[in-house]
Amino acid sequence: MVHGDDANPYHGWEWLTWIAPLLSCAFVPLVVDRAGQPVGAVPLLLRRQLTVSSANIVPIPYLGPIVPSEVVQETTREVLRWARRRGVVRLELCLTPHANAPDQTMAAVGLAEERVETFMVDLAGRGESELFAAIGGQARTAVRRSERKGVTIRTATAEDLRTVLPAVHEEALGGPRPYAHRLGDALARAGIPVPARCATAVVDGEAIGVSITLAGCSAVGWLGSVHRSYRHTQASAALVWDAICWASAQGCASLDMGAAPHPGIAEYKRKFRPRIEEHLVGRWEAAGLVALRRLRHARDERPSPHVAAQKSP
Repeated sequence: MVHGDDANPYHGWEWLTWIAPLLSCAFVPLVVDRAGQPVGAVPLLLRRQLTVSSANIVPIPYLGPIVPSEVVQETTREVLRWARRRGVVRLELCLTPHANAPDQTMAAVGLAEERVETFMVDLAGRGESELFAAIGGQARTAVRRSERKGVTIRTATAEDLRTVLPAVHEEALGGPRPYAHRLGDALARAGIPVPARCATAVVDGEAIGVSITLAGCSAVGWLGSVHRSYRHTQASAALVWDAICWASAQGCASLDMGAAPHPGIAEYKRKFRPRIEEHLVGRWEAAGLVALRRLRHARDERPSPHVAAQKSP
């Protein structure tokens, strides 16, 4: 279910079939035909809530049209029509950095458009010493400091995946994420149906962080973090370096470190001297949902009767 350079682990049939129920979704693979010939696909993960659904509102990037750039707009229009007919009220379609779709490609058919940065570490043709030199002085210093702080990296155990992974993931995102526990249990029981590196950072025998990297033509960093109280150990840098070495050994051309949800993460990822690319993300919400959100916002902004009474002359 891939198209040329767009291929990455997130687009594999086995992966999507495996991950969908863990995210409380149904996997719907749409095939894109043009003039009677298949030209690509659109993987959708649908989540049903009461009488409405959302599509691709999940913690996985690059779910969207896997088609030649010249048919992205037409494909987006047809997917939106398909979604509306089936009660979808929220839709997100992401392209990969390789898609090369121009601005307004999705906006032209009604989606709000955004260019999102992603951070790529090039691996092809480089040995470990060359890779270490290429990641830059700040990253090298962080990796060496982690060693001085006693950080070691090992393959994650079932217990790490069941307990440490969801704990650090929820801590990093600032709240409960039930899917993280389901993922941890599934990983501990049977693993992932794609090549993957599940690594644990350890200090003084205690597991303090976990990272998961998936491999395809390129590798992608999927989940992972380190307990906040141990971030001074630079264990995050040790986990990134472990992912780089593993992905290189797998023959991957690059490691996609993913996007940065806030400037602090972007600054951290830049320490590894990545190649920064952009990919197009389109988002759509039904008009009724937008109106409801505005109504709730207006209600929340309205002063309470007690406050209003105090302001009365």
